[in-house]
Amino acid sequence: MAIDWDHQRRNKFFPGDAPADWPKGVKAISMSGAGLFGIHEETGEIYWDGKQILIKRPFELGWVERIIAGLAALATFGVFILEFGRTVWGWPG
Repeated sequence: MAIDWDHQRRNKFFPGDAPADWPKGVKAISMSGAGLFGIHEETGEIYWDGKQILIKRPFELGWVERIIAGLAALATFGVFILEFGRTVWGWPG
């Protein structure tokens, strides 16, 4: 069964207005429009009507930032141990 891609593209949105709380220019996708979604088999990237959908990735630290964060965590733990020893065992401060 052949897909009529021109029909899919002509009817990709539901007719009428989108909900009032949606951003301007955003429209609801029709069932025909849902047929325009695709996934790249090798990479798993998502496409709609041949255009890649960009997904924001979570914030990631680079290697320098990871080293700095690790040193800061280590120093914080060291201060915790010293203060704990001073409080519980009366270590000199």
